[in-house]
Amino acid sequence: MQKPEAISSAVNLFEEATSLNLFKNLVVQVEKDFNLASVDLEIDTIESTTPNSLLDGIESKIYYLLQYDTSTYINLLYIIDVPEHSIKYLKAENLEQFSKDISFLILKRCWMKVWYKANY
Repeated sequence: MQKPEAISSAVNLFEEATSLNLFKNLVVQVEKDFNLASVDLEIDTIESTTPNSLLDGIESKIYYLLQYDTSTYINLLYIIDVPEHSIKYLKAENLEQFSKDISFLILKRCWMKVWYKANY
């Protein structure tokens, strides 16, 4: 079992969440945080959401927000509590890669919330 801070990729994050039977909790947390920011995350029901569909849903929503609604994007990051220093050091070459990197940071932060709730 890894601490959430040590996870380095979405694949590792999903493997950890699945092995600890916390994937559904992760989906619930992601949806909750997006809803708090009034962002509709277009994914399947909690029971039928897969890691790939969750990641794809987050990535496509972030890509859209970066292009068309930056104030909502900034509000979402604030509500989820993605560390500003993490964003500052991203080295993406284009908007698509940047949205993928931000999506991972969002997942990682949501996973931290789920992991700590389950362990403390």
